[in-house]
Amino acid sequence: MASLAVTRGVLATTAGLALVSVVGQYPLSLADGTRGFVFESVEYLSYFTIASNLVLALGAGLLAMDPRRRRTWLAALRLAGLVMITVTGILYHLLLAADNDPSGVGFYTDLGLHTVVPLLAVLGWLVVGPHRLFDWSILLRAVLLPVLWLVYALVREAVVGEALYPFMSVAENGAGQVAVTLVAITGFALALGAVVIAGDRWLPAPSWAGADEPDVVVA
Repeated sequence: MASLAVTRGVLATTAGLALVSVVGQYPLSLADGTRGFVFESVEYLSYFTIASNLVLALGAGLLAMDPRRRRTWLAALRLAGLVMITVTGILYHLLLAADNDPSGVGFYTDLGLHTVVPLLAVLGWLVVGPHRLFDWSILLRAVLLPVLWLVYALVREAVVGEALYPFMSVAENGAGQVAVTLVAITGFALALGAVVIAGDRWLPAPSWAGADEPDVVVA
């Protein structure tokens, strides 16, 4: 089992790589945009890829400061980050990667956002955790963040007139097809969250946690 120092290091590295990828991609996105700084900045932050990397970085970064912390809000944030970044990696490589061909610096930031960070997040959680952080009451709270993003994305499309992702375009795919797709994605996120919680209960507790360490403390 990983030591406290190793756990902190993995969590901090995950958070750092996610932030570096987000910050590195930002000026490239601005340079490609034509609708002004404010619009392009909001547009950039609107993408699920960026949101998932930021949520993951926040949860991992806070835990890196003290992996022994047991708070309901922090557990929900950590679970949301793991679920969102996993969805990002899977959906990107299944649905979007074939139409994306970044070059230069963009190749590395894209690799970080969609591949390296998702893999590091999942492998890091499997190896160092910290485990025994979640219980089943956390699941719906964690999935609330990606669901709120879906609502935002649909409202944004209605206002701006274009979807963030092709498979979410009501104009191109029809409301019924988009609804089916989003319900499927939400169900997949719930299933992923359930798998993570089950794994969290099954994987060994960290060696640095006391025997009487509470699983989740509401605060």
